[in-house]
Amino acid sequence: MTEHPLPVSPSRGGPPIAGHTHPAVPDLIALADLDAQIDSSVLGMENHYNLDQLSERTGWSRSELDELWLWAGLPSPDATNVMFNDSDVEGLSELRSFRDREGFSDPSLSALIRAIGTTAERLAVWQVETLTKHLATNRGYGDTAARMEAAAFAPENTALMLFLVQKLWMRHYAAAIHRLTTETILRRGISDDDSQFPLLCAVGFAYIADFLDQTRNYELPNLASFIQGFHDSVADIVNSGGGRMVNNSGDFAIYVTARPEDGAEIALRIANMHNAGFAGDVKSGIVWSRVLSNYGDIYGPGVNLTRMLARSAPPNSVLTDKDTAEALSRTGRYALETLSEMDLEGIGPVTPVQVTHA
Repeated sequence: MTEHPLPVSPSRGGPPIAGHTHPAVPDLIALADLDAQIDSSVLGMENHYNLDQLSERTGWSRSELDELWLWAGLPSPDATNVMFNDSDVEGLSELRSFRDREGFSDPSLSALIRAIGTTAERLAVWQVETLTKHLATNRGYGDTAARMEAAAFAPENTALMLFLVQKLWMRHYAAAIHRLTTETILRRGISDDDSQFPLLCAVGFAYIADFLDQTRNYELPNLASFIQGFHDSVADIVNSGGGRMVNNSGDFAIYVTARPEDGAEIALRIANMHNAGFAGDVKSGIVWSRVLSNYGDIYGPGVNLTRMLARSAPPNSVLTDKDTAEALSRTGRYALETLSEMDLEGIGPVTPVQVTHA
């Protein structure tokens, strides 16, 4: 690949007009050609249908198609644009049959599509950004050249990306079903009271300690690497420890485990990341509690308690509450030090317990 693989150049079409940031007309034509090339290579076939024709062939009404696109997180399609292909017709026809056969209500179908659309959007952006960073770092391109090169590089690798997404999704889908059955079995004999939060698990929070102070003098590339290093390290510890990542964003991460001791082991490893090469201090909280799992996220009083305990923990340490400490004490694997009472925001007085290995 060359430094400028695509027919788009800021210098084409004469000098820029003062006060305007839009490309010159020749660049807009080139960008339209590029868009068509990307659609053809990524979507896999030529587009033949506009919105009305798609409606005729799939049985979905125009308003229903608008809703589906909204739920999927995609911009509303223009009615006159030919932007759909035979694969769209096949997929939407199968989705309509699935909805009718299983009796899916609009809220249920919306939740299903939003879950996939939100995840797919974040995944696609992450993949493209990773390819751009790879090209900038390993091929010595500037930011603009790396972005333009990525626009050519990414479609060429669509088949590989699709393979990875499909195979990894299948593995995660199987793992999610396994967790569902495990959680159901563990719940038996404890409580089937539907008025309570249904899932009993260990909730873990991890924070980068003194995030603003630690990163105050970082340049942007170093800041991005530091945050990504935190997320990657926490995810590796959680996954290898048998937990599930719930969310990681900015300076924090949330995870759950099926047993309190698994959560404690993960929390202790996270709190000691500075000894494993992470260039910063981390603090953790762990609470054995009931939660509600909804759309992949978790809710409940225990989640709030864990978050505040993690925020209040000294750097490179783990805090828990008295009930979780009692559960951990039965294993004989941990030293549990009761600390002075804290007044946690939104919760009130709590007596924290610091967890270390015995």
